[in-house]
Amino acid sequence: MSGSYPRVSIGLPVYNGDRFLDQTLTCLRRQTFRDFELVISDNGSTDGTAAICARHVGEDARIRYLREEVNRGAAWNFNNVVRRSTAQYFMWAAHDDLWHESYIARCAALLDARADIAHCYAGGVSIDEDGAPLRNLRFGPDLACDSPSERLRRYFNNPTAFHSLFGLIRRSALDLTDLMPNCFGGDVIFLAQLSLAGRAKYVEDRLFYNRDFQGRATRILTETEAAAWYDPRNASKASWSRFTQLHLVGKAIRRVPMAFNERVRCGLILLRWANWHRRFLFTEAVAAVRDSALL
Repeated sequence: MSGSYPRVSIGLPVYNGDRFLDQTLTCLRRQTFRDFELVISDNGSTDGTAAICARHVGEDARIRYLREEVNRGAAWNFNNVVRRSTAQYFMWAAHDDLWHESYIARCAALLDARADIAHCYAGGVSIDEDGAPLRNLRFGPDLACDSPSERLRRYFNNPTAFHSLFGLIRRSALDLTDLMPNCFGGDVIFLAQLSLAGRAKYVEDRLFYNRDFQGRATRILTETEAAAWYDPRNASKASWSRFTQLHLVGKAIRRVPMAFNERVRCGLILLRWANWHRRFLFTEAVAAVRDSALL
């Protein structure tokens, strides 16, 4: 490790992940980039997750295992690993994904060489439960430009490349976001905030392997189910996901340092987004009023 702290923190939130967790931890431990800590946050798993983690902790001093007794939701778990991390670069890792052994090294080298880049990720491949390739994942919009408003516009026009969530992020940029919101579409909101916090660049080689299988959390079909996955307390609440996005992206526009004219442009882009989603915003408002009348 460099000095008192590692250069990279990997945060792995998990809940009942014993099916693939051993493969994932083994893959991370085999990264050619060695100067990292791996923070695992177990959200009250009831399967063999704890035993798998205990074995890896015993074999590798870079791993820390944290456990909650109850499931507090995916958003809390994602944010917990960030708050318990220490390095200048941070990376989320899903408990069922895999990476080429050079993934972290390639991303860290780019951030080391380019102080103007806040976020780096590599190309990805979707794999099945046995690790066989299914299809290439789409690269997201080009967010390497200087202008925060242009990055926000490009992101809103093409909010793809969900796997960029699992890229390497400069901690100074991460601190300009609200981390993972506890609502449906939390990852979309976080990446919108991150687009404002700094430039992003991707490594074109496909070094990330996203597991796609029946029963994975991201295959949840309804907004209600997804909202409860992010936070169990959402199960009995009306969805405010679009209002939350409007609020949190607006908050980031006010928080991130930028020129006044850029702030104005960002505000206009957000208003345009609200106009595109006006039907959803109206539906959310009606549902919230209806639910409050039933209390």
